[in-house]
Amino acid sequence: SFQNDRLQSTAAEPLELVENQYFRIIGSLFNDGVHKYLDPEDQLVDETFSGYIWAMAVPPAVIALCDDIEDWQSKYGGIDGALMSPFSSESFGGYSYSKGSRSGGGSSGLVSVTSWEQMFASRLNAWRKIL
Repeated sequence: SFQNDRLQSTAAEPLELVENQYFRIIGSLFNDGVHKYLDPEDQLVDETFSGYIWAMAVPPAVIALCDDIEDWQSKYGGIDGALMSPFSSESFGGYSYSKGSRSGGGSSGLVSVTSWEQMFASRLNAWRKIL
């Protein structure tokens, strides 16, 4: 369970995490996912649940890759970014607009854009797990 952002366990061998260590929660109603222990920005919801908590040792290269993707997304993936729509112009209901064209605009109105997945594919592939 979590109470006041503190992990409390009823297991025979409680999980011991160190500050800023990553951990994964499975089986929680509110907190499923990957979190960073005692990170003030990671707001966990107080709850009691029966599930699993796994301590993780995330390689620094993966953390750096995530940071780079977040930086790229904040710069190019925003509401006014070209990635929000694949079209260079749209019109509907008497309203129309045009964005500045990028390569690949052509007569179809489609814009050739790069997603974060495409941008970081070579770095992501190193961490791909094949099942």
